[in-house]
Amino acid sequence: MRKYQGFKGEIDECFPRVNDHIAIPIKIDFDGTIAYHCYECPIQYMEINGRAIEVLKKWSENYNLYIILYTTRDGKKLKEAVDFLNQHGIGVNAVNDNPLQKEWTTSNKIYGFLIDDMSTTKVFYDAKDRATVDWDWVDETFTPRLERMKKFIDEIESETKNE
Repeated sequence: MRKYQGFKGEIDECFPRVNDHIAIPIKIDFDGTIAYHCYECPIQYMEINGRAIEVLKKWSENYNLYIILYTTRDGKKLKEAVDFLNQHGIGVNAVNDNPLQKEWTTSNKIYGFLIDDMSTTKVFYDAKDRATVDWDWVDETFTPRLERMKKFIDEIESETKNE
């Protein structure tokens, strides 16, 4: 019996595919997480947390991610955030949704890792007293978890390929 035989169905149901490979779903907020809080500011005047872009680019290069923009933005402001991320090499796969999830649950809770200034993610306050996510902490905390997920997924895909 193969090591991951029992997980195959769960993986297929829970994890989306990107580029024909199992992807790791990750939910990322925009305001206060990627950008400093200034919801009413036009995107071109927003201050971006540069470390957020660095970490997300690194992760996008090293892991097969399914990025879910997890935000209260809508309409024009949502489009601006998605366009901004795409322009900076952060591909957004979905907004406030993990489409595969509808196949195995009716729950509104979105499956995936979460990085959000309003969650338990570590934040700090800048000189203007604005809370923002500490992306050094996020990188140190999530990279090992992503490594473990990548290894797990690689083993499953390798095992499946050899069947």
